[in-house]
Amino acid sequence: MINFYCGVDGGGTSCRARITDKQGKRLGEAKTGSANILLGNDIAWASINQAISEAAGQAGIPVSQFDQIAVGLALAGAEQRSAWHEFMKQPHVYGHVTLNTDAYGALMGAFNGMMAQF
Repeated sequence: MINFYCGVDGGGTSCRARITDKQGKRLGEAKTGSANILLGNDIAWASINQAISEAAGQAGIPVSQFDQIAVGLALAGAEQRSAWHEFMKQPHVYGHVTLNTDAYGALMGAFNGMMAQF
């Protein structure tokens, strides 16, 4: 069961994670190092996991409940099809993971989550 949502903006310079409850109330956020998947899955996952862990700590969410977090990732390098597939093969502890490019994440942020239909 998903009880929390986490948005992750992972670029070449830094990675930011924000966790909310089902109603969208901000519970915690954190910033760590690079999460560009072209630099390697280990590097990206280390930054992602650290950012989520720190944000979850602020929110009072223990590691045992990470399977209740749906994670939306907007990562640098995800536009490379082979890198996207390799990244998504990696194991994780979260209830659900979705991966898009950081460019898509930037557009979602710029338009407050409302993308025009063309």
